[in-house]
Amino acid sequence: MHLRQTAPRTFRNYPLDNTQLSTILIKSAGKFNVTGKARYLLINFMIESTENQDVPGICGYSPLAEIELQDCQFHMQNARSQIGKCFVKLSYGGNHIISYVNSKDITSLENIIKIDFFQPGQMRITDCQFKNITSSGTYVIGGAISANLNCDLNRLIIVDCTFNRCFTINQDGGAIYVENYLVQVFITLSHTQFIECQAVNGGGLCAKITLGGQLVIENSSEFIQCTALFGNGGGIYSEIPTMKNSSTQFVIRDALIQNCWAVKSYSAPSSTGFGGGIFIGQLGTYISSTQSLDLKGMKIYGNSAIQGGQSLYVIMNQLKEWCEYGLLGEYVKGNYSDTDSDEND
Repeated sequence: MHLRQTAPRTFRNYPLDNTQLSTILIKSAGKFNVTGKARYLLINFMIESTENQDVPGICGYSPLAEIELQDCQFHMQNARSQIGKCFVKLSYGGNHIISYVNSKDITSLENIIKIDFFQPGQMRITDCQFKNITSSGTYVIGGAISANLNCDLNRLIIVDCTFNRCFTINQDGGAIYVENYLVQVFITLSHTQFIECQAVNGGGLCAKITLGGQLVIENSSEFIQCTALFGNGGGIYSEIPTMKNSSTQFVIRDALIQNCWAVKSYSAPSSTGFGGGIFIGQLGTYISSTQSLDLKGMKIYGNSAIQGGQSLYVIMNQLKEWCEYGLLGEYVKGNYSDTDSDEND
C-alpha cells in the first residue's frame, strides 16, 4: 500500500471509542510505503514468517514522510519461526513518533526499527517496550534499533522505554546501535532501561560518534546485567573521535550501570574483555576544558570484566589530563569513591 496523503491517513479500529486492537497481517511481500503522512492507532501488527529482508512492514520513503504509531503491538505470526523484515524502516528523513508500542518475542534477520537518515529528520520513541528480541542477521547491527544519522541536526530521542533481553548475534549493540558521520546530530536516552541485553560490543548500547555527534544519557536510565560477549563494554560501548570543542559530546547525567559483564574472545584475547560497565575508545585529541566527555552522573555497582576495567575502561591519548581535570576527577568517577570503592573498577 502506497500512502501519499499530505493530510494524515489514520488506520485504527472503529468506532472511535473502541479501545480493542485490530489485527493487520503483513505478508512476506507486503508493506506500507509512506511518502506522506500516516497514523496507526490500536493495531496489532503480525508479520508472516519470511527470509525476505528487503521489504519492511512500514517504510518511510520520503524526506516529507511523517509516521506515527501509538498504542500498537508487533508480533510474529508464527512464534516458533523467524521473520526476515524489520517492522519500521525510515529512509531519507522526516519526523516520526512511536509511542506505547510493544514488541515481544521476535526473532528476525533485521532490526525492529531501522533508521537511515541522510536528510533532515527526527525519530522520537517513547513509552515503548522491546522484550525477547533477537536480531539473527549475519551483518545486522543493533538488536532492536539501528540508527544511522547522517544529516545535520538529525535527532534520535528515546524516553521511558524498556529493552529487556535484546540480542544481536555476532554484531554490536544488543538493544541499540547508533552512529553518525561528520555531522551534528543529537541522541538522547532518558529514563530508559536496558535489562539482560547482549552483543559483541555494547551489550545494551553501541554508539559510534564522529565529529559533531552528541550523546546524552539522563533521568535515571539503567543498564542492568547486560553482556559484551567476546567483545568490550558490557553495558555501553562508545567510539569517539577528536574532541577539540563542545560540538562532540558524550555525557552521562544520570545512569545506573549494574552487574554488567565483558567476556573476552579466545580468538582475540588481548583486545577483548574490557569495560564490564562501559568501554570508551577516544581517538585523536581531547581538550579537557571542553567538558565534552562527562561521566559525572554515572553510578556503577557490581560490574565485571575478564581483562580489566570492571566498570569503566577508557582508551585515550589525554587520559591523565582528563582524569585530573575538575574537582577530584569529577568527570571520570561518577559515584566511585577513593576510600570505599573497589579500585579495580
